[in-house]
Amino acid sequence: MSNKIIKILHTEWSGGWGGQEIRILSEMAGLKSRGYWVGLAAASHTPIFKKAKELGYPVFALGFKGNLDLKTFLGLVKIIRAEKIDLVNTHSGKDTWVGGLAAKFCGAKFIRTRHLSYRTKKISLIHKLADHIVTTGEATRQSMIKNKLASPENISTIPTRPDENIFNPDLYDKASIKKSLGLSEETVIIGIVAFLRRMKRIDLFLDLAVLIKKNIKNKKIKFMIVGDGPLQEQIKIWIQEKNLEQDVLCMGYQEHPESLMACFDIGLLTSDMGEATPQALSQYLMMGLPVMVTDICHIENMRDSLSYQLVPINNLNHWVLTLEKLLDHLPQAQEAARKLRSYVIENYSSKIMLDKMEEIFQKLLK
Repeated sequence: MSNKIIKILHTEWSGGWGGQEIRILSEMAGLKSRGYWVGLAAASHTPIFKKAKELGYPVFALGFKGNLDLKTFLGLVKIIRAEKIDLVNTHSGKDTWVGGLAAKFCGAKFIRTRHLSYRTKKISLIHKLADHIVTTGEATRQSMIKNKLASPENISTIPTRPDENIFNPDLYDKASIKKSLGLSEETVIIGIVAFLRRMKRIDLFLDLAVLIKKNIKNKKIKFMIVGDGPLQEQIKIWIQEKNLEQDVLCMGYQEHPESLMACFDIGLLTSDMGEATPQALSQYLMMGLPVMVTDICHIENMRDSLSYQLVPINNLNHWVLTLEKLLDHLPQAQEAARKLRSYVIENYSSKIMLDKMEEIFQKLLK
């Protein structure tokens, strides 16, 4: 591969703001720091378009109104040719179709990144056309190989990983953060960071809060929800219906969620579908937190332990018992989680994520 600057165009149809969009921008930032030219094509009204523009990336406004949106296809062809794009990296369904076809039409390389673990149709031409597929979870990779959507050598698992220099608990004073929220230092905060949509099962998170409040009387416990999304207003209604107004703190969207994760004592994920490897999970671990997560959120090669508790989806009784166990042994779990952080840095850092993406680029563009 020559010394010329490699030019990568990301495409994104989604109008939401969650782990997928944050992964894209994080990857763009990392690649830019390594000397790549990176740009984004998305609809102008979307959060990721606005954020990328604020950050100074080249952005291109396109409609992405359907899999075969001719206007968007022609717009992408024009951009790829004018900017001499080497590689198009697509991320959602609609932009994968139109972006992948535009890349192939122009002779650019085409990478499809799948962020969610929803079942993929057995017949999918666009995946067959991709020069490489990246999944964020190994189960998704295995499923696509099994369904003959990709050959093993043309599909890789590269989970989303946080920057250990940002998600660093040593940068924060937990007691001071709690005090700023009007909470005592001994208050235990059980938190969840999520884009608030159905699959995150915030309703069950709140049901868990009800049962923990009922069962545990000897500890001051608060539940915290960090994030926004389509269910934001519904969650407020649930909190009222479950009489949790004094027990649950809704913090909304946070530009820097690590500043609130730093006051968590336990991190939870209660999703029941669609997850690959949620960013929040690796962020919790990087922040040195004990975690309780449903088994579809699991990070490969992480073992169930005192500070890393795996629970089955939608099994509230199991969740209660597991969380009570964590609360009963919280100092030990927190110490174990702090020790686990060094392993997470060594095996699951953002540097490793970027290294693996670069390996794919070098293979495709040599």
